[in-house]
Amino acid sequence: MDVLFKVCTGYVNTGIVRELRERGFKVETCAIGEPLQSALETEHMNYIREKTMADIYYDPKELDKAEIPKKFGEVVKWIEKNNAWSLAKTGWNYFKDRDHP
Repeated sequence: MDVLFKVCTGYVNTGIVRELRERGFKVETCAIGEPLQSALETEHMNYIREKTMADIYYDPKELDKAEIPKKFGEVVKWIEKNNAWSLAKTGWNYFKDRDHP
């Protein structure tokens, strides 16, 4: 089958391009634009709120730069306290250097 995958290589998909190519697929990297970007972020926010029953989701683009570290720390503490690693985007360098399940 002649299939082309277009992959946005943000934090979540960093390894998928290599994996798909190793399996013989054609892959192009790209960026997600509007309106899809906003729709995906809204759905992700709704998913996290539904799964956690907590208001721990935030979009860094909606915060002042000074607020981001504080919010990030609050979310990490919540994840650790509730052992919610399956909901975290642990591909970030911050998590790669730490021991988590």
